[in-house]
Amino acid sequence: MGATVTIDSSGRLVIPRNIREQLHLRSGSRLNLEISGGGVFLAPLPNEDARIVKRGGRLVIETSEVISDDDVRKAIVADREERANKLSGLK
Repeated sequence: MGATVTIDSSGRLVIPRNIREQLHLRSGSRLNLEISGGGVFLAPLPNEDARIVKRGGRLVIETSEVISDDDVRKAIVADREERANKLSGLK
């Protein structure tokens, strides 16, 4: 999906709502910007503050903003690695 956007006098551009919603972008979301082949490529960065905590005997994802399914999977993998390191004495 593509869209045409215009850069304002301050160098800002607005990402259309349907694209923001599809990529789960919110105010404060971080993007990686790369120049490639004479163009600009933007990609969302993972939400790094997502973590797994225990509440009422259950593990839950805790974060300051709405996160994507991909961010949930990354938080689960990070938690598993942290627990494995603790159990093996590496951390």
